[in-house]
Amino acid sequence: MRADFSSAPDPSGTTTEAPADIRRRMLGRESNLRAVGLLMMLAAVPSIGIGIFALAFGIAEAVGILPDKPTILAAPSNPAYADEILVGVVGTAFLAWGGWLWHGARALRRLEAGGKPAAYAYGVASLLGFPLGTLIGVAVLALVSGRRSTYALSPEYRAIVAATPEIRAKLSIVTKVAICALVLAVGLVLMAVAMSLLQD
Repeated sequence: MRADFSSAPDPSGTTTEAPADIRRRMLGRESNLRAVGLLMMLAAVPSIGIGIFALAFGIAEAVGILPDKPTILAAPSNPAYADEILVGVVGTAFLAWGGWLWHGARALRRLEAGGKPAAYAYGVASLLGFPLGTLIGVAVLALVSGRRSTYALSPEYRAIVAATPEIRAKLSIVTKVAICALVLAVGLVLMAVAMSLLQD
């Protein structure tokens, strides 16, 4: 049975529209929220990668996999191992942060409100990366806030999206260029961190 959206609520609370009209009017906010989810995924990838690498490095130190070094388990009180233990702890934190971002990003890409807490955290963290990160953080916080975003992440709007598959959002050229630049930056960060840990 086809759902009836003829009385679907307007975010402004003042008018009613057909589902296709609501989808077209909300398409910009929908696309922006999905783009935020994509940015969060790009941020999650290096965090997860750094976390896995650092955690593996710490475990290797603990069990004596690395050559010419006694195991941490054999000399747990040796202060020389403080750095390696810290690397393992930091790796665990990066892995947890990246996993949470990835989970929140997937929720936003599916237009689910469960992704908002991670999006807010990502936006706040981005504010520290002046100047580009600050701009991204402000944009993210603005996009995930407000009644339009709340409606776009509601079950009612997801039902409208499912009922109007012929309407599709497209990324702008500017967004595509920004995503390509971020992918390149992520790759460079991963290479730099990996080389730094290997040198240590």
